[in-house]
Amino acid sequence: MVGYILGSYLVETGKITKEQLAQVLEGAGKIRVKLGLIAVSEGFMTVAQAEEVNRLQAVMDKRFGDIAVENGYLTQPQVELLLKKQGDEYLIFLQTIVDQGIMSMADTENLLADYKKARGLSDEECEALKSGDTDAVISMFLPKEATLFEELAGVAVRTMIRCVDRDICLEQGNMEESINGKNGAFQTLEAEDGSRICVGLIEEDGGFLNAASSFAGEAFATLDADALDSCAELLNCINGIYASAKSKESIEWELLPPAMYETDQDMQADGGICVLPMLVKGSRLRFVVFQ
Repeated sequence: MVGYILGSYLVETGKITKEQLAQVLEGAGKIRVKLGLIAVSEGFMTVAQAEEVNRLQAVMDKRFGDIAVENGYLTQPQVELLLKKQGDEYLIFLQTIVDQGIMSMADTENLLADYKKARGLSDEECEALKSGDTDAVISMFLPKEATLFEELAGVAVRTMIRCVDRDICLEQGNMEESINGKNGAFQTLEAEDGSRICVGLIEEDGGFLNAASSFAGEAFATLDADALDSCAELLNCINGIYASAKSKESIEWELLPPAMYETDQDMQADGGICVLPMLVKGSRLRFVVFQ
């Protein structure tokens, strides 16, 4: 998720193209991060030192870490720490964008700082994004008034990552008094005390269709009844996981049958509607939840 979020920022600022981002995301699953890039990212080495070790490694039969230790750039404990970080999603994204010649290592050095400034994030939020802490990242993009729905949104995003697109990208959410949408699926959860939560997925520019195709394991050409049913089943999966988790806290939710629609719908909620846009395979849909 972090790679897609930062990559979308690079597209937005004109640093890379959508096609280059797609290329990077596709290649990210096939590489192992080099120790030099991790060392620079962690502040253990400068770009110049990492490049020097890379040049030495090209003519010596030694590992990067061994050369860096011999030259006094790293300690052995630091090398061991860096080795543990080679599966880090943030670093894999940086490594891929460098390996594909889209940006240099020096160009990526200030990426997180630039993103932090542009989005007005705190140091803690940047560290959460960098670490891939899904719950913390979701909290960053949810509107502050939607804390009631934070747990459910977390289940939704994690389920989307697991079942639809591992590179899902969140965009800034907001609270709306009303929303209008065409093509979507909704499901209501009802508690014993009469409380209700309505959860939905709404098409925006192709994301709903992409989600339907990925979840069903077949390519839908249009948003027909089968595609709508696929996203309804995805919602049922999300809400079922949430309800199961809440039952362990002695909170019982009943899942009503999902509803699907193909025409324009206007929805309102007294307490407001939480809208969390997300990109699924490059196209946008809206996750919505309200009482």
